Amino acid sequence: MVSFWPPFEDWPSRHRSRSSHSTFYSSAYLDTSSTSTGLSNLRKRCLHSYAESAEYVRQLRLLSRPPQVPPGAVCSLRGAPFLDSRISGNQPLGPYPSESTFNDRLVIAANPFMDEGLTTPIRARMRNDHPIVFTHGDLAPRNIMMRGSEIVAIVDWEESGWMPEHWELVKLMWCTGMEKNSGWAQLMLDKFAHEEESWKIDKELSDIMVGAF
Repeated sequence: MVSFWPPFEDWPSRHRSRSSHSTFYSSAYLDTSSTSTGLSNLRKRCLHSYAESAEYVRQLRLLSRPPQVPPGAVCSLRGAPFLDSRISGNQPLGPYPSESTFNDRLVIAANPFMDEGLTTPIRARMRNDHPIVFTHGDLAPRNIMMRGSEIVAIVDWEESGWMPEHWELVKLMWCTGMEKNSGWAQLMLDKFAHEEESWKIDKELSDIMVGAF
């Protein structure tokens, strides 16, 4: 059975408080002596083992938001600012009261690299009504720990939070260092095909931001 690491009760693994501007870390020991991760394993093992991660995404999406998180808010686990390297590198973002205000922030991030005449029609096509679900935010092969052909842990939760449903696909397709021809990208597109249109719209913004951070 897979482990979500760190355990849910220890989340967030990295949390910045808006009021105190302090950073808190929680960590625990994970025995990795017989586990492995990374793209090299995609060449050594069947991709279907990694495909199981889509089931764990489904489980994450069933989590209920805590009472301090307003309905529809885009934020960290407990309603605070969150990290997202796709948007702002290591600078905290939000929280945002809705997907609409989150989408506005995506356009603001792209504006320095793109003429406003191009970003305005892209913004008009962006949906503001995705379900807001708990999202890992960096579900790359390097963060999926395996023992043999079995997934035993998913690690690196510092960019997790309550995000629009398609954002998991956006991030795993965007993630730096991932080989686009490894088979992983197509595998995830197949698993999240219903979110592909929203990802492609976001990609129109993110593609011109390469090298920005």
